[in-house]
Amino acid sequence: MAYLVRKTEFSSSPLGFASHKRGVPDNDDGLYREAVNFIDVERLLLADAPATGFKLIAQDEDCGISLHSRPVEDCPMHLMRAEVELPCRPAEVLAYLNVSTRRRWDDYIAELRSVRILPRPGGVLGDSNVVDVDSVAELQLRPGQRRVALYYMAIHTPILLVQNRDFEMVVAEEVRHDGTVWVKAFSTPLGYVEPLDPRQSKYVRALMLFSGILARPVINAKGNMESHVSYVALVHPMGLVPSVLVNVVLGAQLNALKRLQRFIQQHPLSTLATEMAGKNSEHRSGAEYSGKAVIADRVKQAAGSQSTDQSAANAAVSKKGKNRNDGGNMKNKEAARGGINPQIRRQFASLMDRVMGFMRSKL
Repeated sequence: MAYLVRKTEFSSSPLGFASHKRGVPDNDDGLYREAVNFIDVERLLLADAPATGFKLIAQDEDCGISLHSRPVEDCPMHLMRAEVELPCRPAEVLAYLNVSTRRRWDDYIAELRSVRILPRPGGVLGDSNVVDVDSVAELQLRPGQRRVALYYMAIHTPILLVQNRDFEMVVAEEVRHDGTVWVKAFSTPLGYVEPLDPRQSKYVRALMLFSGILARPVINAKGNMESHVSYVALVHPMGLVPSVLVNVVLGAQLNALKRLQRFIQQHPLSTLATEMAGKNSEHRSGAEYSGKAVIADRVKQAAGSQSTDQSAANAAVSKKGKNRNDGGNMKNKEAARGGINPQIRRQFASLMDRVMGFMRSKL
């Protein structure tokens, strides 16, 4: 795969995609350092979209949303950039992107979970005034705080007959003292977060080559602070996606931003935490009720005939044997993973090498 076809020449290229120029780090310390290096995000999002080669493809003036794109060589998806006004403060934007919240407004999310926090490695310079947050449960970060974590995400594709995708990513979130919020995300090496199972057919492992968010404070007509959010993303689906359907994907992004706007209007941050606590309580109550129902069913079964008891005993013996077989199957699966991962990793490394060569020739 090559990268980012230039339709115009720029005096200073903003496309310094460091994570894919140098190759994605294969260790926690390297991933952390690359994630908190926001230079590439800053160079891209602090410039106007037209100045960086993007063309306007969709706009909704009533919602304050515009969508831009530019083609990418040998990639079925376009590099996408969106501009959107959100009715919340910049630091609050992270609360609506949190794993506990996003599934409530983003219909394309099939699975989303945090895997673990990446601790700050020693020797990270230039950010002594930034404090790391070690919990993804915190909906909102304060100025001078940062969070870096690994995530697994699976999405429903907006295109019929196109297989769903999943991603393994490192995401860095940072709230600066000037009131701006920065987010950077990119895929980890394949299998780093979620092992690749060659036997599953539910998802195709895709690549988030680059993603960045900048949320800036703006004052609306009523004198209240809101956010102007600039968002850019480049995804390689790692599978067959007809080029004529690219606009379908871009249209889905526009609809997702509209849903986010509506969700923020209907669920201001002052009520969001209370709602989340209530939902967690409902889940616990539901689990407790479900447990009681299971116990009641078992009591009824225990009152049955001896033949029922014997059947249960036979089932238990069968289950025990099955578990032993499953142990062997798990070993076989692990062996299969061990055999395929090196091959996939070599392909991934080759892909990144081609990206590096192309970018060096263009920058």
